[in-house]
Amino acid sequence: MKYLWGSCLSTLTLLAPAAYAQEESAGSPLQEIIVTAQKRSENVQNVPIAVTSIAAGDLANARVADTQGLQLEVPSLNYASNAGFAQPFLRGVGSDIGSPGAEASVATFIDGVYIVNNQSVITNLLGIDRVEVLAGPQGTLYGRNASGGAINIYTMTPKQELEASASVTGGNYDLFEGSAHVSGGVSDTLAIGVYAIGTQRHTYLNYAPALPPGQRTKNKAWAARFKAVWQPVDAVKLTGSIEHSYDYNVEASYRNVQPNAIGNTLGGTPIIKDYVVVSDIPQFRRATATTGILREEVDLGFADLVGITGYRKGKSIVQANLDGTDTPVAYVNSPIRSRQFSQEAQLVSKPGSPIKWIAGAYYLKEKSGYLPLSVRSGVLLPAPLIGYDFFSPIQTRSFAVFAQGSAPLTDRLTLTLGARYTWDRKAKGAGRQDLLLPDGTVAASIPYPAASRNWEKFTPKIGLEYKLDNALLYATYSQGYKSGLFTTSSADNTPVNPETLDSWEAGVKSDLFGRRLRFNASAYYYKFKDLQVAIFEGGAAQSYRNAARARAYGIDLSVLAALTEKTTLKLGAAVEHSEYKDFPEAAFFILSPTGNINSSRPADGNPLMRAPKFVGTAELNQKIPLKDGSSFDLTASLYHNSGFNWDPAGDLRQGSYRNVNLSATYTTADKNWKLTAWVTNLFDKQRFVTESFTNFGTFAADDAPRMYGVTASWDM
Repeated sequence: MKYLWGSCLSTLTLLAPAAYAQEESAGSPLQEIIVTAQKRSENVQNVPIAVTSIAAGDLANARVADTQGLQLEVPSLNYASNAGFAQPFLRGVGSDIGSPGAEASVATFIDGVYIVNNQSVITNLLGIDRVEVLAGPQGTLYGRNASGGAINIYTMTPKQELEASASVTGGNYDLFEGSAHVSGGVSDTLAIGVYAIGTQRHTYLNYAPALPPGQRTKNKAWAARFKAVWQPVDAVKLTGSIEHSYDYNVEASYRNVQPNAIGNTLGGTPIIKDYVVVSDIPQFRRATATTGILREEVDLGFADLVGITGYRKGKSIVQANLDGTDTPVAYVNSPIRSRQFSQEAQLVSKPGSPIKWIAGAYYLKEKSGYLPLSVRSGVLLPAPLIGYDFFSPIQTRSFAVFAQGSAPLTDRLTLTLGARYTWDRKAKGAGRQDLLLPDGTVAASIPYPAASRNWEKFTPKIGLEYKLDNALLYATYSQGYKSGLFTTSSADNTPVNPETLDSWEAGVKSDLFGRRLRFNASAYYYKFKDLQVAIFEGGAAQSYRNAARARAYGIDLSVLAALTEKTTLKLGAAVEHSEYKDFPEAAFFILSPTGNINSSRPADGNPLMRAPKFVGTAELNQKIPLKDGSSFDLTASLYHNSGFNWDPAGDLRQGSYRNVNLSATYTTADKNWKLTAWVTNLFDKQRFVTESFTNFGTFAADDAPRMYGVTASWDM
């Protein structure tokens, strides 16, 4: 509560001088921001949802290159990754379960298409128009696996007008980036665009005692997209795109952060130092994805018919050292292949309709699995075995129908009702475990039976909105759920039931002082049921269970002020109290000289993992016009996180940390050229992007140290 009251008082203190500044200056009104959070174009200030919209220019200024970097722009978002699996948490709602078929609690969409495989979610922001982050359960319009919220990525759409841009970046660690796009009309009815990006950088990791044989030390990534808009008649518009991406990253590598990892007990070299990796094998993550999207829009007169067809094929492979030493003890190689197809159909009311409504249906099919999951160890397995391969495909099918409508009760009061019915099926195919001999032959093959499970879920929403002259007040009850799953990396066929979240939220959105001050706030209360968790039931095998209830409550605040015509200030805060209410078997490890011993204990009363009590952001932008029409833009941003637990048991703690970014941009008088000098993590603070206990040791992956560089860009 002290964080809550402190944030409120601080905000009020800042609002007073900001308001005074508006009366004394000729500051320009803040720009209107259009979002499609409710699957229609609306002013963000009229949308009764906690939405953060980040434009492409703001992403570039903040050096947000992929989805994981979004957390610096959204205080309530904590975005980690483990072995390449994306683990976004919004308001403490998320999942650390990483395996095929186990989807995140925060759904990611690209141009309206839901991305199933978590290995494909951390993606380059290629040719982006904007990103919208929706906090709170979105069970009605977005459905399954949006219990924590949704991240919507919208790409640039070609227009009839000729547009082109290009940029090149150089920086420390031999950073080189390039991007370009060109788009325009090729006929009166057809516009096309081509977008491309590429980057490479030497790793900030060091290797000791020596570089493992075959270890690459550069990250490389590229992506290309072709997009077209065809409108043969006024009433019909088709927008299609195809994209391919490649990403090779060595910084997903684990390093040992605890001296009694099992490799050390067997004679390995214990080196524990920031950014230093000890391994006898190359560690990396390589991922490719091909995505096709078609959006079909038909004007029916009384409403608009919208179809969204999506196909995505992805393949990823992660190779990681399990013992954290240069001794050949154990490692894992986990290639994953996934294919998904989805089709959504929406019937949307016209913009001028007195009752705003949408109704639709959704279908999804996805198949993924390890090809295979390979574990190698000549020490931990009984002789003469040297490892095993595990095969276990899993298939997901989902069908849903949904509807939502908003009707005015008075000139100022509006009622919103929504509901979604979802049918899910998870089918775990028959698998096997092949035990291997040194020559690669199979000593024995252990078959595992197939299993499947169906679930049905009804998720409602009800809300009230009250419109003032310069503010919107709203209150909602909504429900979201995360789909059920199976443990895919073992023979355990126990189904894990869906996780549900009930949310009560109230908020205010306001534009004050001639739209020179924007103040938004939302308060919420969450109740979780059947929380999906990882537990240990003897031995080293990990399985997943419904083992917990939890609750959380908090407040999100955002302030945007045009202090003067040339100066803007942006503030954000997320304050939360959370706790597990019924969690009798939280996994933890007892540190032992002969290796960690897995066990479990109650976590009742502990805060939710990756749910900091307080996160605050501040960004100040100053524009300095020059006499010749050119200008300088100076931006300084601060991110503060009070710290959080990496695990439910509370044994691994991320301490409080701050991140400061700076940039200075010179823009020519014709506005075509820009030159930007930038630095991220100015004070070179070390932190982790993940940390976890295993029976092999305690492992972590380092986030980036201080980065700096220069970007030159041209825009037609």
